Amino acid sequence: MALRHLDLGANEIGDEGAKYVANFLQNNTIISTIDLSDNEIDDDGLHYLTDVLKNNTSVHTLKLNKNSITDMGATYIAEMLNENKTITVLELNSNKIQDKGIENLADVIIKNNTLKTLRLTSNPSVLSVALETFVTVRHNKELKWLQICGKHIGIIGAKYISLSLQENTTLTELDLTYCNIGEEGMKYIADALNYNKVLSKICLVRNQLGNAGVQYLADALQQYPVLEELHLDDNRIGEQGAKHLADGLIKSKRLITLDLTNNQIGKEGALYLAQALEHHRTLTSLSLGNNHVEDEGAQYLANALETNKVLKTLVLRKNQIGNEGANCFVSALKHNTNLKNLYLDENEITDGKAISAIVTFRDTNYDCIRLDFYGMGDNLIDLFAFGLQRNTNVQHITLITNKIGDRGAQILASLIKNSTRLISLDLRSNHIGDQGASYLADALINNTTMTTLKLRGNEIGPSGTKYLIDAQQNRTTPIELEIN
Repeated sequence: MALRHLDLGANEIGDEGAKYVANFLQNNTIISTIDLSDNEIDDDGLHYLTDVLKNNTSVHTLKLNKNSITDMGATYIAEMLNENKTITVLELNSNKIQDKGIENLADVIIKNNTLKTLRLTSNPSVLSVALETFVTVRHNKELKWLQICGKHIGIIGAKYISLSLQENTTLTELDLTYCNIGEEGMKYIADALNYNKVLSKICLVRNQLGNAGVQYLADALQQYPVLEELHLDDNRIGEQGAKHLADGLIKSKRLITLDLTNNQIGKEGALYLAQALEHHRTLTSLSLGNNHVEDEGAQYLANALETNKVLKTLVLRKNQIGNEGANCFVSALKHNTNLKNLYLDENEITDGKAISAIVTFRDTNYDCIRLDFYGMGDNLIDLFAFGLQRNTNVQHITLITNKIGDRGAQILASLIKNSTRLISLDLRSNHIGDQGASYLADALINNTTMTTLKLRGNEIGPSGTKYLIDAQQNRTTPIELEIN
């Protein structure tokens, strides 16, 4: 039987052995797979092989993983691929190829439609994953989701991704989180969107896009028919970038979710977005956490809610919003019944009535309620517990870093005692003491559904701790306690 697969992996053949293999291949027209992985072959040994393979028409798979191939070797491979039209699988994992070598390979591979599979894992170059992805996306017509996270592929890597998107019409989700593509890299991706019209979700979190990069994207999206989710968190976007996005938002027909958390749009950027909201009819979720919106920006957004009846979730955490801004939302929510989730935690709101009103308006249909960092005291917990009477679905409640004391703990204990659905309650970093701990302990004994109670960072002493541990041991069902 003719030999079709040549497997010499892990034989330490080195350059001299590679030379013998090359000589053997000169007169062989049958071998289709060659595996020379883990053989201490460097660029010189590789050169013997690539010279022979330039004119070879039988080899379809070439595996050279775990050798000592550098940029020079990558150049030899590129020269070979420029002439060879039969190799469909090339594996170069765990070599020493850096950016220049990857670029040399890319110059040829972009023009080579024969290569269907490329493996470059564990090379020093940050571009290797982008070139690998280019080949995969170009040929895999069933791929729906492309994710490259935490790989600093930069501008050149973004170019490879852009070229692959132009040739693929089945990919629906693109995630390039923390890839350091910058403004110029964004220009390449935006160019691809002029050809690829099927992406419904784009995630470009933490890419240093800036205002210019966002303008490239916004311009492309004005004529983009199917995009529903856009995530641009942590991208140094200022008020001008917010204006570009607002202009694009007005012309968008499908966008449902826009996330701009951790940028610097400020109150002027909030104004541009608020004006867009007055005209937009599909956006249901807008996240603007940590954007220096302040009271004035909050007022613009609250005013938009007077006319916008589509938005359901608005996130404004960490925005230096005070009582004035909070009360603007209280007024707006009297007329807007569609907004179900308004997040104003970790702001500068001290007006108890405003917080009470906001808590009352919160959607109580979900099984998880999170009201962390609201500065809620015992009086607001009383109102909160009353509101929960409308909710028969709640299973998880988190009230981290509020101002809940023993009285608030007593109110929550009644909630625990009477609940047949509650599974977890997180009260970390409040002001609950031993008395409050005793209320909670009594409630736990009569409750059979709770599995987690977190109380770390309160003012519970030895006696309160004993109440809780005794309750834990006397329950008919197990519970996880987290205390100091």
